[in-house]
Amino acid sequence: MFKRTLVLLGAVLVCTAASAAIPLPMDRPAGLDPEHALANRLFAVTVSGERLVAVGRRGHILVSDDQAASWQQQPVPVASDLVASFFLNEQLGWVVGHDGVVLKTSDGGTSWNKVLDGRQAAVLIEQLLNSQPDLPEESVFEYERFATEGSDKPFLTVHFTDESNGVVLGAFNYAFVTHDGGETWIPFSHRIDNPMGFHIYAAFEHHGTLYAVGEKGLFLRWDVDSGRFSAIESPYEGSWFGALSLGDQIVLFGLRGTVFYGSPEMGWNRLSLGIDDSVNNAAALSDDAAVLVAQSGAVFRLERRGSSLVSIEIGSSGGMPVYGVELAGQSLVLVGARGIRELSLQNNK
Repeated sequence: MFKRTLVLLGAVLVCTAASAAIPLPMDRPAGLDPEHALANRLFAVTVSGERLVAVGRRGHILVSDDQAASWQQQPVPVASDLVASFFLNEQLGWVVGHDGVVLKTSDGGTSWNKVLDGRQAAVLIEQLLNSQPDLPEESVFEYERFATEGSDKPFLTVHFTDESNGVVLGAFNYAFVTHDGGETWIPFSHRIDNPMGFHIYAAFEHHGTLYAVGEKGLFLRWDVDSGRFSAIESPYEGSWFGALSLGDQIVLFGLRGTVFYGSPEMGWNRLSLGIDDSVNNAAALSDDAAVLVAQSGAVFRLERRGSSLVSIEIGSSGGMPVYGVELAGQSLVLVGARGIRELSLQNNK
């Protein structure tokens, strides 16, 4: 009875907000203002075939078909902040963000459909609680908390292993899984070894295995036999903001300029960048080289030398805090607090 009361209270709070004069961001389309979108906060940039796709505040999605020389804003059905994206191929991609929003494109980012939001997620959680009375007590408590706190939980990362199977993960262990390309979703938090409810910031594949990293050193690996994310030992107790598969090694990066490389099987080595600000994102240049971007805007190139990695600072964004990076021809595309910047790699090979 207590569980049902909490779930219904959450539904009432959501309905009250939705009935206000101004529609919720997840219920109204993003405003079309390309100049503003280009200069505003952008959180991620991804390659979709020959196209670049950048996502950011207020539902802004921008695409470039000429290696970042020009950008066009695309219509988006939500005005929620969008923070991460993933493309499986040049046509099929997903974007996630605040208000539990998940968007899908089947045409390379030209058009977008909403396939999940926080209100729909609350209904799915209630259905799970009613259909699985044998859930562990701590999982029941977690799902009830999601229901009572409303529909504003953000997803922070999305990853698909094929056209059908994917996960969306976010703040406070908020997680859903799909087995049909995002048409339907299943609550997934109870299948993650994250009892403290730490934020999950990034998911990635390494040698065909799915991993995820997050707050307070959270390091997870998908266990096929148990069908869940199992916690594995982390070389650092601070937050990881992302990770990168580089050849036979994983590069982990996060708080206070912390970078480790290696693997759970072979062990870890620390790489010093000589900075104290957070490392926010990375992009592979090859199996032997990558770039990292820091909150300050500093950009570092990593290179493999034998079994070791070395780093060199190759440029900056001009002081703009950087959240995402992608390779476009002979340049890096940096997105951050004030839009888009480019950094040439021609003199930094």
